[in-house]
Amino acid sequence: SVPVAAIAGWLHIELLYIAAVCSGALSAIFDVAYQSFLPQVARRVQLVERNRDLDISRSMAQIVGPSSAGLLVLWLTAPIAIVADAVSFLISALALVSLRTTEPVPVTRDDRRSHLRNSRRGISGIA
Repeated sequence: SVPVAAIAGWLHIELLYIAAVCSGALSAIFDVAYQSFLPQVARRVQLVERNRDLDISRSMAQIVGPSSAGLLVLWLTAPIAIVADAVSFLISALALVSLRTTEPVPVTRDDRRSHLRNSRRGISGIA
């Protein structure tokens, strides 16, 4: 919405606030989701290596991203650079949707009883 509003001449600070809040909320959800999803796509013995790979890619994005964004703004103007960023997020979302995994069926049990039992074990271990 920001590039469209900028091109149309309708860009106001309120729209930027709304876009920033939405972006922050969605980023928070994604940050939790991708770490939770990793065990679904990687085998247990690969988790350490895959977590390392995720951290390396996140670090590289934090290093390369801002300078790349600056060059895009310089070469294409800010609204077009934001469109390019939005397209990269769309490509990422399509790649994530294309992943097919089956989530394990949770073990059914009386959760109240197991929580109570675990609480008793914890208290008896502390006392």
